[in-house]
Amino acid sequence: MYVAGQAGFSLNQDGYVAQIDSEGTFQWSRSTAGTGNTTDNMRGVVADASDNVYATGTNIGANPDWITAKYDVDGNLQWLQTLTGTSSSNDYGHNIGLDASGRVYVEGTFVVNAEDYGFAIYTAAGSLTCSDRFNGPGPSVSPNDISAALAVIPGGGAYVTGTSLSSLPRFDYFTIKYNTSCGREWIRRYDSGADGNATAAVVDASGGVFVTGSAGPSGNPPPAKGILTLHYDASGNQTGPALYHGSAGENDGATDIALDASGVYVTGYIDLASDSKMVTLAYTPGLLLRWIETYAEGTGYQNFSVGLDSSGAVYAAGNSEESGVDYALIKYCSETDGDGLSNCEEVSGVEGKPGLGGPFFTDPFDPDTDDDGCNDGQEVGADETLGGRRDPTNPWDYYDVLGPGAALPTDGVIDLPNDILGVIQHFSPHGQPPYDVQFDRGVSSGPNPWNMTAPDGVIDLPNDVLGVILQFNHNCA
Repeated sequence: MYVAGQAGFSLNQDGYVAQIDSEGTFQWSRSTAGTGNTTDNMRGVVADASDNVYATGTNIGANPDWITAKYDVDGNLQWLQTLTGTSSSNDYGHNIGLDASGRVYVEGTFVVNAEDYGFAIYTAAGSLTCSDRFNGPGPSVSPNDISAALAVIPGGGAYVTGTSLSSLPRFDYFTIKYNTSCGREWIRRYDSGADGNATAAVVDASGGVFVTGSAGPSGNPPPAKGILTLHYDASGNQTGPALYHGSAGENDGATDIALDASGVYVTGYIDLASDSKMVTLAYTPGLLLRWIETYAEGTGYQNFSVGLDSSGAVYAAGNSEESGVDYALIKYCSETDGDGLSNCEEVSGVEGKPGLGGPFFTDPFDPDTDDDGCNDGQEVGADETLGGRRDPTNPWDYYDVLGPGAALPTDGVIDLPNDILGVIQHFSPHGQPPYDVQFDRGVSSGPNPWNMTAPDGVIDLPNDVLGVILQFNHNCA
């Protein structure tokens, strides 16, 4: 794990980058100190596949300078570059990301008389490829154009989003798509009718971008803000917005966003009369609300973030300042495919009812993993009419003919060659201890041909036949 931030006392603080192992032990830490007694800060950090570490932030000298640095896996400085808007501007680095080709993208702010969006691309070797300074169409007063988030497209290019002054005193979401030459492919302003402040963005699998933050609908006076999320495809076409308000008359906002194949996850705060609580929202890819969860242990939550793991679990984190500083990490499990099993259960292994065995590893995005007509949750459940033993990952389910159930295929007949895979028998044809044999439905040859019989000459219930292995579309309606 890699972290970036600032450390020190009062006005003498240095930016730093550090590597921490899975046990929480610092492996190395590097300072990026400016000149004199200054407040320096590293704000963004990212690592590549070789564990080289890239960070961006600000060093304070005569003016704040935007710096970007690369460290190798052992923390040795490989290069450090400074980016300035003008000789007299104050320049701040915010966020950093990499694409699949190793380009280094950074986002920040240039300030002379008012704030402007800042964007730049470096090579992995530290050469500046290009940069862009964007001054929005609003009045040149401070605050003005303040970028807040960077979302890199794996195949090349990036999105920068934040807030831009449209007319005094109102701000709007403002999103720019850049290509690999820092060219602006398109610019989109979203006007909610009241103040809007975009704070986070994430790229989807098609190269579009989800943007979230806080905004309110129109009104006079302007109503309280809610969490507003929207989507642009790669061509800039908009879906949404989706607006969530925790309570009327209170200001809510988003601070982070993540996505997986099942949808989009946003975390932030609901104001509750300035006694904020953590909230996590789950949307479909089309921005239909799936679920809402709030966390209210403690008060004054802030600095929220959201993340996902391979099991489909959603993690929300933040800190509270109710008494000192407390931290919370919450795990939520989605249920995506409607089979009654959470994504976490399906990926980590579902235990069946007693006698079924398991764990069964099923598909969290397919309610019927084995396509036998019965959903995964039913197959691992206690419904005896589905047979004595089932496997949600195999369409050939074991049906116990001696059991209380009576599972039948949709045509009402268990027959060859459609349904019966084999017959399991239990007898001692040579006077030996009982053993089990399975006759398949293939050619009658080999050591266990179809005409093999029990000692009494008859294969019958209940002495010999334990069950049959069947394949059919269960009637689970």
